[in-house]
Amino acid sequence: MNDGRLEAAGREFDEALGIFPDHALALRGKAHARLAADDIQGAVVLCKREPRSADAAQMLGDLYTLLGDEGAARKEYESLKLLNMKMQLSKDPGGTCSIIGGASNWYKRRANQLSRGDYLQDSEHSR
Repeated sequence: MNDGRLEAAGREFDEALGIFPDHALALRGKAHARLAADDIQGAVVLCKREPRSADAAQMLGDLYTLLGDEGAARKEYESLKLLNMKMQLSKDPGGTCSIIGGASNWYKRRANQLSRGDYLQDSEHSR
């Protein structure tokens, strides 16, 4: 997909999803292919099929931001914040304050700076 062969990438993800219909990485990969093909709504549909995870919530928040749906984006970013907090607290129960403060600022900045060009160049999403 990174070399511009979107149709081939889409077929590969379809094949994987035919075998493992709810595979998170295949769903997210297919969603990235849809986004790269300027089908943001199609990417949202695929992301919604993925089991709840921090990665899915972040991508959905970003996609809703690209669609201009601020309320849905904020809901996904809040979900992402909670999922990250739960994960961090399971590792370090005493670190609550720094997690909440840092995460809150990150989500505000992300929602303000995101553009479709930035999203596709973002190293977190070009894997």
